[in-house]
Amino acid sequence: MSDLTLQHIFQRHFWDYQKAHKVPPHLIRIAKKIMRCRTAANGVHLRKCIDGHTIDVWYNSCKHRSCPQCSSMDVENWLELQKGKLIKCAHFHVIITVSDALNGLWEYNTSRYADLFFRAVKESLFELLANPKWLGAKPGLLACLQTWGSNLCLHPHLHCLITAGGVNEAGEWVNLRNPNFLLPGRALAALFRGKLLAGLRKAVQDGTFQIPPDTCKQEVLTLLNRLRRQEWNVHICERYAYGDGVVSYLAKYIKGGAISNKRLLCDDEKGVLFKYTNYRDEENTEKNNATILLSHDEFIRRILLHIPDLRLRTFRSYGVYYRRNIEELNRIREHFGQEPVEEPERLRFEAYLTKKGMVKDFRCPICGGPVAVIEKHYGSRIFTTIVSAAQAA
Repeated sequence: MSDLTLQHIFQRHFWDYQKAHKVPPHLIRIAKKIMRCRTAANGVHLRKCIDGHTIDVWYNSCKHRSCPQCSSMDVENWLELQKGKLIKCAHFHVIITVSDALNGLWEYNTSRYADLFFRAVKESLFELLANPKWLGAKPGLLACLQTWGSNLCLHPHLHCLITAGGVNEAGEWVNLRNPNFLLPGRALAALFRGKLLAGLRKAVQDGTFQIPPDTCKQEVLTLLNRLRRQEWNVHICERYAYGDGVVSYLAKYIKGGAISNKRLLCDDEKGVLFKYTNYRDEENTEKNNATILLSHDEFIRRILLHIPDLRLRTFRSYGVYYRRNIEELNRIREHFGQEPVEEPERLRFEAYLTKKGMVKDFRCPICGGPVAVIEKHYGSRIFTTIVSAAQAA
């Protein structure tokens, strides 16, 4: 298995890319974080026992959600938080994709476009499910934005986890009329398409959207008119008995960025070679064995394309799962014989390593005492915290 990492690629090629291309300041800051992650440049922390025996030295992580080295523990914490909220009922997984013809607008208006995208999806699902023909109630919805395809191309789409039931106007839980059928896909696609295109048209006409430099306002409006006559991709997966599996699937998109280190194969003078899944090759039964070679500039461009703006929330909850609807959610959980929602204790570094079997005992091998981080070094600055034996335990 290759030891190549995204960090290595950025360390070797990012500054050449930055000299040849205009890179926004916030992306330069994030690239620096990735390049410094778990290196001396990012500082260290010392693990010692209460008697002062130094056990080991750990380099500090950058903790950015686009860094594949920093994702594992954050994924674990996010997963436990979301699983603790799920209603013990059937769920549907819905994937909604926008047209690739709108990628130019997305690149220059990512945060505003994403807001319209989330809103159009939520309104479309809730409007159709409010119809007694399908449900006649308000469901719970978790929506996660993913902007990349397996080959790192720009491919914005939403993964939605939606309950197979909801709360009606009387506050009672009701199930779908047909437990194995959520909605007609074509009706959902048409309604979503109309809502999103209307929002984009208004944003373009009002001047709140930036027009890509290679086009003009009228060309964008003409494109929006043309897209009204095209079919859009909405995929409603089969019913899941519970939502845990889909949440586990979504977790890797919330943290860790667009590519994992294990997919990287080679970085040489030709470019970066990595594995991807070729969904379009129907004859390839081993799709995960497909590879693609990108130039260094193109590889870095695609990675930067998928680093979300700091203001962009890539995961949102609606309906009975809305974060401020905790009382209603607890009433529903009681209906299903579940305990009220409790905020899980955040998994600490030591507990995570122990859970994964990477470290068996956090005790000093010299004196047997409890171990804790008591010194943190950031360059020339040193912050020291005195930790009591009770706290260290």
